[in-house]
Amino acid sequence: MLGLGRFWDRLETNFPLGGPRRHLREKVLGAELADGLERAGVIVARGIAETYPCPSPGGVGCPRIVFSLGNGSFLALCGTRPVDCAMVPLTTEDVTWVEVDPIRLGRSLAAALGVHPKVEAVSGLADTFRVGTFIPEPGIRYPIFFMTRTSGRAYAEALDALRSRQTDSGAAVLVPTERFLPDDAVQRLADRGVPVLVLSDVVGLADSGLATVIDPIRYFGGIGGRSPVGPRSVSGEIVAQALVRDAGKPPSWLELHKRQLDDLRAAAGRYDVFADEANRTVSKKAGGIQPDIPLSYFGSIRAALTKRGHFDPNTEGPDMVSGKQTFQRARPVFDIKSGRSSWRIFPSVRTDEGHTVYSFRPDGDVSFAFVFLPES
Repeated sequence: MLGLGRFWDRLETNFPLGGPRRHLREKVLGAELADGLERAGVIVARGIAETYPCPSPGGVGCPRIVFSLGNGSFLALCGTRPVDCAMVPLTTEDVTWVEVDPIRLGRSLAAALGVHPKVEAVSGLADTFRVGTFIPEPGIRYPIFFMTRTSGRAYAEALDALRSRQTDSGAAVLVPTERFLPDDAVQRLADRGVPVLVLSDVVGLADSGLATVIDPIRYFGGIGGRSPVGPRSVSGEIVAQALVRDAGKPPSWLELHKRQLDDLRAAAGRYDVFADEANRTVSKKAGGIQPDIPLSYFGSIRAALTKRGHFDPNTEGPDMVSGKQTFQRARPVFDIKSGRSSWRIFPSVRTDEGHTVYSFRPDGDVSFAFVFLPES
């Protein structure tokens, strides 16, 4: 899963985020992220850009004007005299204006968070949308909202205004990041059963579109005062690093705050294998919990997970003396088999020289979460 930190940062200060496709790919989001969001339908094309951003904006002729040369060729030319910026040759793809579609963003968030989609702008509150309805059980319905602001005061005013419109039934609010969130305003909402969820902590980009790294239902537990939880923004130091993989999806490394770690541990039962270095335990769906796992096992497994290509524990593991023995003892603890088949996460590979090495190549339907202490 691809992290969306840069996207949420930029979206919060420039909503709805947009620009010429080449500029978004090269200067704003990066090619991989921009292309992925466009494939997911969150960013959409809106025609040909009339201007192109300047490296040092200023003056009446700024930004650069886009001129068509025909045959799909364009030039972005500085309008100041003397010229301050170099001309930029562009293609139709480069100069296509693309931007975040708020309605599609809302639908994607609703799908990722597992709520019934109902996307509409909130009247009288700029940059605020209802994205869907959380239905924990028949007959109970909670609206889920998205909003973005660029200052603590603006967030406080908008959050209080939104809260004043809600009945006693409760709601939840999604925000891009926590950097502008005022703690007192968030706590006031939490006390009234309106939790705030920080999207940069829990929503990433998978092949199928936006997706969550942890079961999102846990983040709606405080709606309507149903449970004594505090605000749902996540802050503090990183307490763990985890490689998490849901069945059928690519694995992704996560940096976890304490609350995120607690949530991941609470969801341990959904994974075929759940390993926790802090607790020195490994649990499996089919085999219960195994305690007191040697820390050397976690070190050897981590080395295998981070090695590109084949992993030779004698030359690339943390133990150069008995690396192979350590990994061979660790693999039955951290890996699984299906009947008499080969290992499903770390299969063995025989080299041309007859030497056995290993590969981190999990079967498509295997899920796992490997939690490690942060690297110093």
